[in-house]
Amino acid sequence: MRHLRFNRFFSTGIVAAAIFGLGFLFTSRLNAQTAQWNPDRGSLGSSQTSELQLVFEGCTPSSNPQPPSIPGLTLELAGTSQNIQTFNGSVTRRIIFTYLIRPSQRGTLRIPVFEVPTDKGLVRVGAAEFEVGDATVGQSGTSLDSIVQSRIQVPTQSVWAGEVFPISHVLTVARRYGAQLAGPIEWSSSPLTAEEWGKLETSEAMIGGEMRLLVTNRSRAVARSPGTITLQPAQQLVNLQTGTSMFGVFARPTMEQYTITSPASTLVVKPLPANAPAGFNGAVGDFVLTSKVVPSTAAVGEPITWTLELAGTGNWTDISGLPSREVSRDFRVVQPQPKRTNKENTLFDASYVEDVVLIPTRPGTYTLGPYQWSYFDPKTGTYKSITSERVTLTVTGLANAPVPSSSATGHSGGNERAGSLSAPAQPAVQPPALPNQIPGEPIAGSDTVRSPFSLRAVAVWASLSLVALAVLWFALALRRARLTDPHRAEREAQLRLRLTLKALKSPSDSKQRRALLRAWQRDSLILLKIPQASATPRNLQRTSRIKDKEVLATWLGLWTDVDRMLYSASATLAAGWEDRALAEVDRFPIPGFSFVSLFTPKNLLPFVACIAALLALTPLRGATPLDSYREGKFSEAQQAWSERINTAPTDWIARHNLSLALGQQDRWGEAAAQASAAFLQQPSNAAVRWNWALALTRAGYRPAEINAFLSPSPLHRGAQYLSPAAWKICLIVAAWGLAGGVGLLLCHSFGIGRSWTRLSAYLVGVLAVLLGVSSYASVRAYGATADRNAVMVWRPAVLRSIPTMADTTQKTTPLPAGTVAVVEKSFLKWHRLHFSNGQTGWVPASDTVALWNLK
Repeated sequence: MRHLRFNRFFSTGIVAAAIFGLGFLFTSRLNAQTAQWNPDRGSLGSSQTSELQLVFEGCTPSSNPQPPSIPGLTLELAGTSQNIQTFNGSVTRRIIFTYLIRPSQRGTLRIPVFEVPTDKGLVRVGAAEFEVGDATVGQSGTSLDSIVQSRIQVPTQSVWAGEVFPISHVLTVARRYGAQLAGPIEWSSSPLTAEEWGKLETSEAMIGGEMRLLVTNRSRAVARSPGTITLQPAQQLVNLQTGTSMFGVFARPTMEQYTITSPASTLVVKPLPANAPAGFNGAVGDFVLTSKVVPSTAAVGEPITWTLELAGTGNWTDISGLPSREVSRDFRVVQPQPKRTNKENTLFDASYVEDVVLIPTRPGTYTLGPYQWSYFDPKTGTYKSITSERVTLTVTGLANAPVPSSSATGHSGGNERAGSLSAPAQPAVQPPALPNQIPGEPIAGSDTVRSPFSLRAVAVWASLSLVALAVLWFALALRRARLTDPHRAEREAQLRLRLTLKALKSPSDSKQRRALLRAWQRDSLILLKIPQASATPRNLQRTSRIKDKEVLATWLGLWTDVDRMLYSASATLAAGWEDRALAEVDRFPIPGFSFVSLFTPKNLLPFVACIAALLALTPLRGATPLDSYREGKFSEAQQAWSERINTAPTDWIARHNLSLALGQQDRWGEAAAQASAAFLQQPSNAAVRWNWALALTRAGYRPAEINAFLSPSPLHRGAQYLSPAAWKICLIVAAWGLAGGVGLLLCHSFGIGRSWTRLSAYLVGVLAVLLGVSSYASVRAYGATADRNAVMVWRPAVLRSIPTMADTTQKTTPLPAGTVAVVEKSFLKWHRLHFSNGQTGWVPASDTVALWNLK
């Protein structure tokens, strides 16, 4: 019976223990996953950065927690850490996310409850509540406002609408706090249009009896609309030193971060006066207008460029362009390609250039201008007008360039505008104009040229000349160092002495032995540095450099034995004389050649300034489909030449012939682009230039980068003798030529060459400099077309932000025909273009023609 009761008691205990254990495990599991802020309450300083930790126990977040967004509070994740704690066999794993918390509003700040996904499911993060008061610096209780302030400075007096005025952000901080800026200024310039902040300017001033550091950022801005404007406050992160940690040499400064916010400031903007002149387009500032016509004398059909340039300081963001100009109906007018260029890192210093190409159709004398432009001067508060000079233009009756006649069919290539300019009376009978409106004959064969080197390739090939010069320099210095070695003669004499003594051991006749002994005496004098005139035993003892008396006595004995042998009829050398003499030679110390002598001034250093001053290809031949063209099968000829260009894009003959075939099909836009590529690849060919001018005239556009070659100045006339690729090769040749000139100077300085070597070096150097300057100027004359990845837009297109034609919210802008740009990269059938003003965008590849390499 007792045994039965014991079993029941034992069974009941086991069941109770099991239930208790399962309940404990279940409860532990429920309580194991927690997430809370540390601390979750307290006080914070407004605009002061503090640390706040989010601690997870028993779980791991799936990603970085995202606390809810709270107005007036900035939470930035600064880092993560984890630790593991063991207590009474229980292991607790914590993951800690450290945030930088920075409130910007005073009052009660509450972070509400939110949930975070973890490996244990959703875990609830409890709320946290803080009281935000005035920020204090460190433990001193000193208010932040008394230590550091910031403000936005604008003119205290009113400004005109559109006037460019200075604006600055000034930060004032007590010097003793070792302030450090922790980031850029955060400021929204709206409703102003402002430039980027300039470089920091620092100064010191005594304010309120304490030395303070003043940090100033300057900029310029424009207000478009009149009225009283309230400027947005600016914020600046600042680190202040509030103390030090540790002591002695291990002390480190303790830094605290604060957000310094400038107070609100206002600006009064006056409207412009109501008496604006006619033609005023809203320009405010200080401007200069220049006008230039090139050439002033031209023939009928020869293009004339009338350039207007507006430059100065003003509200360029609101200036859309120059008003149209008026010319006589006797001119064909090609649509201008305006170009605005801003000074680097500015919005309000710029120049605007607009070229109008005039093609006269009748001879006579014409007057261009004057051209008037109005603007408002904020300094005087009045409207002003600037007028360009009147230019007289003479047109002769000889046509030297293709120009469409009034009866020609196809695209006229420009806009006709009539104005107040009138031509003189024309003679009753006009001589017939020479025909110049149809494409010329294609060129037989094919001829590929090299694409332009990239700037990096030019730099690499040019720098190789420095390597070659350095090798030559080293070889010459080594040669001179060996020739000027002070111990060279002694080492050579010692070597000859060994050979002489070895020869004396061999059997020989008396005459031969005497010659060997005389050679021994000569080399001994060199080894001992004794003049030949002192070659007697007594003089040897007096002039020898040997200080050891025993060694000197041995040498004198050897010398006496040789004298007796040479000048006595029956004397002979004692047995073993050769061995004794060889032993003395071997133990005579002579320093070896020192490579350090390479770097002595006489061998190397005088030419450091010269080095510091230095900073052909066989064409491929192939066949062309001339028969199809001559038989009138222009489409077949076009297809064949297009296939040729696909395999050899720098075959200028194929480009030229393809332009002719496209022109025969009235596809002048594409023909002009191919003709431009042929011109760039072979600009010296007269037939290529003729077809290029005709194609551009019929296409109705003029590429701004190479428009000057239609009416070339002396610079452009010289540049068109070679292609941009050839001029870049000339740059490399110039670098090697300059290195060669310096190399000849090195040879002359090391005593190599003849008397004319130095003159030749100067001549080669001057020619290399001239070639380099000419090559650089010519490459610059070709502009962006000298880039191997340059393309030309051959028909009006649209520049897009992303490579798609889908109906999206992307930004677009028109892209006129004749625009030249550089392909940055390609994506499917799209090109990303980069323009000279920094603009980039996407266009379909079918709207462009590669001027060198196909993309």
